[in-house]
Amino acid sequence: MVSGSLHDCNDEVLRAFLVGGGQDLYLCVKVFSPLLFALAAHYRLAQPEEAIYLVFEEVRRQAACWEPSGLPAQLWIAGLARRRFETLGRAGSAA
Repeated sequence: MVSGSLHDCNDEVLRAFLVGGGQDLYLCVKVFSPLLFALAAHYRLAQPEEAIYLVFEEVRRQAACWEPSGLPAQLWIAGLARRRFETLGRAGSAA
């Protein structure tokens, strides 16, 4: 049951961001940064902070798509991060 309440809490954070018109990412950054830093470490990104910034920019742009997706907020954000990190990883390995 703990994981359900965690999902609910994460969902509420992203929902509050949406209700606020996508203006204040502070709480999203606070809640989702540990997950994103762990994913960035997994992808061994050269500049994890920059990569995470890009993910949050994507969250800002795509936030309206979250609820229709039906996914928990954490999973939805992890998916955005994975896509971004894979793109950055390919670009970094080509350099």
